[in-house]
Amino acid sequence: MTSGGLGATDIGNKQAIGGIAREFYHLVAQHYARDEARQFETRRHYFKDRSRNSSAADLNASDATLWTLFEPHVAEEIFFQMLNMA
Repeated sequence: MTSGGLGATDIGNKQAIGGIAREFYHLVAQHYARDEARQFETRRHYFKDRSRNSSAADLNASDATLWTLFEPHVAEEIFFQMLNMA
């Protein structure tokens, strides 16, 4: 569902999510920590207008995660990367 376009879900307690799922959301954060990740807006603009719970600087943290507002093709790419690491 995530790579099919469901990029915003109710997650409740973020600390309850671990394992492979948390690794996925961490890899999403690492992807969007790069300046060139967004084609149509800057990271600063993205966080200013859309995200109230995170900042661009948060994505560089070692335990960073990004739970919502990621692009489906990015999710698909990350899933393929994870499969190839196994």
